[in-house]
Amino acid sequence: MIAGVIYQEQATNVNFADAMADYIGGLAHVNMSIGIGQVRVKTAEALERVYSQLNPTVAGEQVIQSNAVRVEFLKHPLMNIRYVAAKLKFDQERWKKAGFDISSKPEILGTLYHIEDVANPHIAPYAHPDSDEFGAGVKHNYAYVRDLLGI
Repeated sequence: MIAGVIYQEQATNVNFADAMADYIGGLAHVNMSIGIGQVRVKTAEALERVYSQLNPTVAGEQVIQSNAVRVEFLKHPLMNIRYVAAKLKFDQERWKKAGFDISSKPEILGTLYHIEDVANPHIAPYAHPDSDEFGAGVKHNYAYVRDLLGI
């Protein structure tokens, strides 16, 4: 699922100029999307509040104490993947708690990844959600990645 999201982000939302603008904007406290998973700075901050393990502790101190450090973390591919995974987990848990299991629906998870806010979720979980174009792309890429891996 993570690979499907990242593949879709890279295929539709990233180019070199965007990457530079996103980085500079992120440092200037603009809520930009950064890294291979195009994680918004405010989304990362909200996810750190939900999943404290995203913010590592060194010598008893939390590492991410400023926006600049968060932007640097988001630039790093392995850290960015952790935020992508956390966002997907957040959406799955929120919907499951409401009685709807979307863990096997890459098109819905992709749509929520693309449009849903962690700090202020605005889409109430319901039985038959629709996907958007981004979510449809995630579903396609999820199947493609599974085929590549022989799953």
